[in-house]
Amino acid sequence: VVAIATTVTAAAAVAVACWPLVSPPPKAADPGTAAAVGFARARDELLAEADDVIQLQCGAATGAAGPRSGRLRGDIVWSPSRQRGFLRIHGLPPNDPREHQYQIWIVVGRRPAPVRGGVFDVPPAVGDGGEAVVPILPQEFVQGPVMFAVTAESPGGSSEFSAARTQAVARVD
Repeated sequence: VVAIATTVTAAAAVAVACWPLVSPPPKAADPGTAAAVGFARARDELLAEADDVIQLQCGAATGAAGPRSGRLRGDIVWSPSRQRGFLRIHGLPPNDPREHQYQIWIVVGRRPAPVRGGVFDVPPAVGDGGEAVVPILPQEFVQGPVMFAVTAESPGGSSEFSAARTQAVARVD
């Protein structure tokens, strides 16, 4: 009986140890998943709960190329005290993350270089007129933002901002 219990215990341990190797990898969040719904809900909560939220209209950058640039619209919701926010955007062309990704930048008045705010993807279903909501995750403290920008970058994003790659902007009045 002890030998059977030991064998069953060992088999269970092997099954548990190997389970991650045979189960499918988790899918990246896209606007149709629970994660994207969670971002939209978190955006709404930030609007409702934070006393210092600024909300800015977002549109195509001057000189942004592409057939959808005229239809690009959205908004930025940002809380200075919480150092977080969300970009909600419609009409941003879908990207292949193996070729390029979008990156959010926060331009601060007296700072020599913009603060990186995160990298994201737009799946084909969203790029064709759907809505994407993505978190803004600054890598440094942001005080006095004057503009938020979205650029098209190499996979993984860039460490340097380039106005030539800017797709969308939202300016603080």
